[in-house]
Amino acid sequence: MTLTKSISMCFQKYGDFDDRARRSEFWWFFLFCTVSSFILGIIPLLGQLCMLALLIPYLAVLVRRLHDTGRSAWWLLLLLPTAILGLVVLLIVIFIITFPAAWGADAEIGWGLILIMAFVNFAIFVGSTIPLLIFCALPGTVGPNRYGPDPLNPAPDVGGFCESPHVSTPADHLSEPEPGRWRTLTESIKTCFQKYVDFKGRARRSEFWWFFLFCTVSSLILVSIPLLGQIYVLALLMPSLAVSVRRLHDTGRSAWWILLFSIGMLGLLVAVSIIATGEALGAETEGHFWLIVYICSAIFVGSTILMLIFCALPGTVGPNRYGPDPLNPAPDVGGSCESPHVSTPADPLSEP
Repeated sequence: MTLTKSISMCFQKYGDFDDRARRSEFWWFFLFCTVSSFILGIIPLLGQLCMLALLIPYLAVLVRRLHDTGRSAWWLLLLLPTAILGLVVLLIVIFIITFPAAWGADAEIGWGLILIMAFVNFAIFVGSTIPLLIFCALPGTVGPNRYGPDPLNPAPDVGGFCESPHVSTPADHLSEPEPGRWRTLTESIKTCFQKYVDFKGRARRSEFWWFFLFCTVSSLILVSIPLLGQIYVLALLMPSLAVSVRRLHDTGRSAWWILLFSIGMLGLLVAVSIIATGEALGAETEGHFWLIVYICSAIFVGSTILMLIFCALPGTVGPNRYGPDPLNPAPDVGGSCESPHVSTPADPLSEP
């Protein structure tokens, strides 16, 4: 596959995380993304927009390349420690810049700590990226595997024996994904907005993580716009909470786990607001307020990591007390396994 064919195919499959990709398709697009981001990165705003536009197709072809080697897309969770540590470093930077009086003469120690954490973050990033690049350099499995036919030697369609079970029927663009198939980005967004305040039932991992990616990227883009960004974030709050609850339900856990996360976040916001108000009025900040900030930050970061781990775990096999298994829903043969949270098949909100 040539460079132009690789670029064309990756943009045609912009949000396609199913099937498989050969090595040349991935590495040509990897080269294109690296060079174009390096060239345009020096241009303010344009460089950031270019990298955001390339993020989805790059992740898609990376997942398809992992599929070609017989590996799951969950190997991308290797990058999760980098993102979490980067968030911690960002919070420390904000504290140092916003409240310089709190550091006083020890400001140099604070910046030194940031440099150390940044170096550790970079080391973790490199360490987690190398295995992924090694996987992408390995040859794909010969013949069809669980993710689809061999892209180098696709078998002819002679009755569906080698046909990928992960491809929807072309005539039905609004159908729910088949059991066992990943949701796509558009399916996840559509489902989460249709179930805007639906805190019942269960949600598969792909439904949660796609919507998590959508909320994160879109909020980073729009949050810089006064008023519109705040309204947009508030609009995403309810469907984000709803899909988080359904994802916890899928692992057999109660929605009350979110309470721990909420306590840390609300306590952190209240403490920071009190300190910021005091600094603005010229009042001296009491030491116990900073202690509250650190405790709430620890609770917030710890509960966030715990929630992400829960949401990354596979769901319980078969029906549980929250509803049927969204990956393998039992057929309706008398209602013994039917969930009270699932609508009739004629309802577009029905589970797959």
